[in-house]
Amino acid sequence: MKKVGILTFHNVINYGGVLQCMALQDFLQTCNYEVEVINYKSKHIDANNKLINFSSMPYLIKSILTFPFNYIRKTKYNKFIKNNLNLTNEIKNYDELKKLCEETYDYIIIGSDQVWNSEITGKESDVYFLENINVKKLSYAASTGDDKISDINRIIKNNSDFVAISVREESTYKKLLSKNIKAELNIDPTLLLKTDYWNTKTTIATVNNDNCLLLYILGKNDKINQFCDFIRKEKKIKNIYTFSKQKFGIKGIKSIATSGPLEFLNYFKSSKYILTNSFHGTVFSIIFKKEFFVMLPPKRPERIISLLNKLGLENRIIYDIENLTEIIKDKIDYENIDKKLEDERNKSFKYITKVIGGKIK
Repeated sequence: MKKVGILTFHNVINYGGVLQCMALQDFLQTCNYEVEVINYKSKHIDANNKLINFSSMPYLIKSILTFPFNYIRKTKYNKFIKNNLNLTNEIKNYDELKKLCEETYDYIIIGSDQVWNSEITGKESDVYFLENINVKKLSYAASTGDDKISDINRIIKNNSDFVAISVREESTYKKLLSKNIKAELNIDPTLLLKTDYWNTKTTIATVNNDNCLLLYILGKNDKINQFCDFIRKEKKIKNIYTFSKQKFGIKGIKSIATSGPLEFLNYFKSSKYILTNSFHGTVFSIIFKKEFFVMLPPKRPERIISLLNKLGLENRIIYDIENLTEIIKDKIDYENIDKKLEDERNKSFKYITKVIGGKIK
């Protein structure tokens, strides 16, 4: 049995980050590998996860005021990670990482998530390429976020040290091909596993899905209130929930911002309609076969666009009330979507097993 390590963002306070790691781990186990998640403690990520932020007085005041909320959510994340990820002992520095990788694993998979986005990795970009570490390594659906030239060049620089490269966004894939870098284009790990798998990770229904609209909105958008009001009237919605602390001025909305990953899955499974500008919000809308609407975020929209184009769902993007009026009449053909996803799953399985070997259990 091949021993495979996963190096990704596993300990972030971010729904998509934690869930994509669990999904890749569990998918690899179906390929008959022994799988561990490398418990590397990123200084950059840990700094963003701190409950009290001392970087400036405004941040300090804000973190003190939001401490109870952040403590509840972080506790739920820690419990979920402990119960669902097969973690190594904590790795605190590059020397420890090098020793673990070279002495333990047959292969290491880097990704998924934005592990090749230097805005996120900061001074630790070398970690997520395992530079100067002698181990067989491949990436899976790794993302640069927005294809900065410096990040693309970093991939090119490290290309010869990888046995195979897989990226998540079509834009990255095309840029690498234009530089004569051989790469695969693969779906996010959360989509590797079918709805039945995700149903096993949920518990009781969280809300009455006959009358519920769920918002998963990152940042601000001036049109949220307008879109919500239109959807509420058209679909006769009584309950609206948001994962955000802010309520966007929407009447009667309920914040569920202290939700952990398990509650996140519960709300997506239970809600009938989804409005999101998040990549993983879009992903889990598809996984749970919901009627959903996507507002493209101002930053890094490529990953959402790439996914929707791949599945023929680009018409779910809304820009104004006029095109929402048309979209809201359409019902998504999930039978067709499932066929496309199955093709993508088979493609990903072939990519991984061609490199590592193995077969489905």
